Amino acid sequence: MEVTVQELAQWEPGSYMTVDMRSEETRAYGMLPGAVPVLPDALFSFAAQNRGKKLVLYCAHGEASLDAAQALCEQGFAAYSLAGGYLAWLREELARQDDEQTRLRVETSLRKRFREKIWCNFTKAVRRYELVQPNDRIAVCISGGKDSMLMAILFQELKLHNKYPFEVKFLVMDPGYSPANRQIIEGNLRRLGIEAEIFETDIFGSVYNVEKSPCYLCARMRRGYLYSFAQKLGCNKIALGHHYDDVIETILMGMLWGAQVQTMMPKLHSTNFPGMELIRPMYLIREDDIKAWRDANDLHFIQCACKFTDTCTTCNNEENRSKRVEIKELIKNLKKVNPFVESNIFRSVENVNIDTVVGYKQHGIRHNFLEGYDDNPGYMPEAEKAGVTYFVVTGKTFFRYGLDGGQAVDFSGMQNFSNITSVTLDLRYNIGGRVQGDWNFRADNFFQCFPKVKELVIRSYGGQKVKLTGTSKTLESVDVLLDDEDGSLECTVSAPKVKRVCINGKFAAKSKPLGKCFPNAKRLDITTANIQKVNVTGCKKLKQLQLTDTTQKAIGQINLSKNKKLKSVKITGKLRKTKIVISKKMNKKLVQKLKKTTKKAGAKLIKR
Repeated sequence: MEVTVQELAQWEPGSYMTVDMRSEETRAYGMLPGAVPVLPDALFSFAAQNRGKKLVLYCAHGEASLDAAQALCEQGFAAYSLAGGYLAWLREELARQDDEQTRLRVETSLRKRFREKIWCNFTKAVRRYELVQPNDRIAVCISGGKDSMLMAILFQELKLHNKYPFEVKFLVMDPGYSPANRQIIEGNLRRLGIEAEIFETDIFGSVYNVEKSPCYLCARMRRGYLYSFAQKLGCNKIALGHHYDDVIETILMGMLWGAQVQTMMPKLHSTNFPGMELIRPMYLIREDDIKAWRDANDLHFIQCACKFTDTCTTCNNEENRSKRVEIKELIKNLKKVNPFVESNIFRSVENVNIDTVVGYKQHGIRHNFLEGYDDNPGYMPEAEKAGVTYFVVTGKTFFRYGLDGGQAVDFSGMQNFSNITSVTLDLRYNIGGRVQGDWNFRADNFFQCFPKVKELVIRSYGGQKVKLTGTSKTLESVDVLLDDEDGSLECTVSAPKVKRVCINGKFAAKSKPLGKCFPNAKRLDITTANIQKVNVTGCKKLKQLQLTDTTQKAIGQINLSKNKKLKSVKITGKLRKTKIVISKKMNKKLVQKLKKTTKKAGAKLIKR
């Protein structure tokens, strides 16, 4: 009835089938090679379809799989249960791996294959949100899962560069792990060369019999213990392994279940532990990239491992599925319609317009749009009514609001802001609610005055003609919003490091092709009234493209024949008789999607 991992290894390959009975979210943490996922409710029908074959069932610990195997045997099927379940196989698998080879392979992968998607996004978050400062003493908190383990390795790598002095302490809190899970965590720490301090608590035992929100209580207790222990070690910060997907899921959860707009912040001051700060250096790293890194290095980590998810009696209980799992499914479905939905959710909390919010809370005080409503017609602040320009500088962020009495913006006096990396230009110029002439925004000397700018956002209102010129060797992302049909963008800038461009507005006649302005752009999101001006042939590294035509005019031709690396394309507008030219070497899955889209819209797909 039962077969051990060692016995199974002696069986002839192909003489049996391994069946994973665990839930989809649990399987995401790892499976036996070649295993077939089958939920308990579908076991009998699966066995009937494979009658005559030996079936080896497994769950987390081998308890539920043993009951299922017995039930199948009673019906005449050749069924076995893997003794000890997935965890038994995992312990055996980890014991067979060479620690030194694994560590070297992991380090090399972060420096080469996953440098851009993981290492660069890690350092980007550290710089952008100023997460690590000189003389910091950071407690890197390791739970045993893929995210926290990766974070620990990244901090090790960061220490090697050591641009300024800071210390790192690796902490593992054991809240009541089973001996099997504890063994796996310790094995992974040894294998990856992480010297961590393990301290024990009984949190799992404390919350096990709590009926209402045990997970919430568990999380709060774990956070408190980590803060307390880190403080005793002289640390001023704790680092947690939350990633990009956690952030966007938190935004939607707050809206759909909390009736509020909020997000998971990149860093927070502790309210209960003075002088302590929480940081999230994985803030910009995608979960899919973490999984790819894990699988590429043949790594295996534990899941939550608490008494609610680590036992066979509950691991497949639908009632215990978290709201976060439901949100993951929602985002997955939304991506089928809009491939950029994740980044749009993330950016939504960076682009909150208070003027269009009914109510908000700041520093614990509630505010309502009716405050000063009659005093400020058109939601225009007093400084703007007077035609005065003002700017705000916070850290490395520059924000400029309004224009000087109808004059073009002049940045010649801004040399003091040479270290600014993020610039937002909000170019509202309504004086007393009235448009005062044809005002233009020029940025001829912009990149000279902001030589280190990486992120540029321009919001223009009331038909302004925005001119973006010059050369930048640092610019990485551009957002331009022109909310009036009379407004236009004359784009002649040269910015080879730009990876992402989002433009909403009409292009001026003198604009250069986007491929000459941003030759290395990987993502373009363009909404315009003259889509024929959008020339992307020079963007040889382009992977994501979204084109939206705001008119009802027919689109003649869109040339994508030079964009061989495209993986996602969405074109919205009047596509009847439109010719979409693509490369013969374009991604096959994308070609199939485009065929369906073009056929439905009455467009024609041409390969060159």
